[in-house]
Amino acid sequence: MARPPIPKPIAAVVWSRAQGHCAACKGRVIVGQGEIDHRPPLIMRQRVPGLPDTDPAAYIPHANEPDFLALVHGEKSGVGCHKLRTFGDGLYRGDVTENARSREITAKQTKHHEAMRRKLLAPNEPETEQPKSKWSTGRKLQGRPFAKVKRPMRGTP
Repeated sequence: MARPPIPKPIAAVVWSRAQGHCAACKGRVIVGQGEIDHRPPLIMRQRVPGLPDTDPAAYIPHANEPDFLALVHGEKSGVGCHKLRTFGDGLYRGDVTENARSREITAKQTKHHEAMRRKLLAPNEPETEQPKSKWSTGRKLQGRPFAKVKRPMRGTP
């Protein structure tokens, strides 16, 4: 089920605040060719537990709060600023890419915090021995490919 459209009175407030100009490229937006973009994107906002994604009240701040909405060019305009802000263009990371990146960083941080907490709560447990190098034990590294030259020490004739 898709999210319900932004109510017309709220969209009118966003249009009048933007004075008909795109928030991304500052170009003029023709009526019927603009779209309302959530800033910050809904995917990056905090959620109210227990409410479905389709409920505008499920997000903090509210999904339809005019202060967190922006007017941008839509697909019909041929410019597509909304799509650019959402998916990016290769140089610019869109909201979807940024969300995936932040989730990856959060997962790494959570994993690190869990490891540190386990280490602090159980300090008497012996740590598993980690190999000191990436080479397996017992493997001899190859030496110089040429013979050593015996040189006299400095200061001796």
